[in-house]
Amino acid sequence: MLTAYELVKKANPDDVVVLARASNPETAARIMRFKTAGGYDTTLTPGLEPTAPTETEAMRQAAGASSQDPLKLPEYSSDQTVVESFARMSGAIVMIAIKRKFLTAGSVVEAGWVVRHEAPVEKAMMKKVEQSVKLKTSDGRFIDAG
Repeated sequence: MLTAYELVKKANPDDVVVLARASNPETAARIMRFKTAGGYDTTLTPGLEPTAPTETEAMRQAAGASSQDPLKLPEYSSDQTVVESFARMSGAIVMIAIKRKFLTAGSVVEAGWVVRHEAPVEKAMMKKVEQSVKLKTSDGRFIDAG
């Protein structure tokens, strides 16, 4: 069960909260393997001390930073419905338990929390999701694009 947005907001820095995000299965597997929020292998940068993103970085992410942007940070959500809607396009849901001190509020509409790729997670788990993309027809109906 995900931690409610308001509870994450009020949590103390060392409190562990549970969030989730849609991901492709490969990235989700890296998150689980390396126990970092973005699947970053911290052995590549020994001594790195992760911090929460700045407000500017979080706003950039919430405003829709391009997936091709090397500065794009992962954004997790405390809203299961949001996570599931994105997962239909990406193929997996990854759920993490992470200390509040590594999070900065992101998209309020998506109950989002932005985090650095190298932020450590206490636990991580993945659930594969069947991918489906819906297209809106001219009469307002949605049809399966597959």
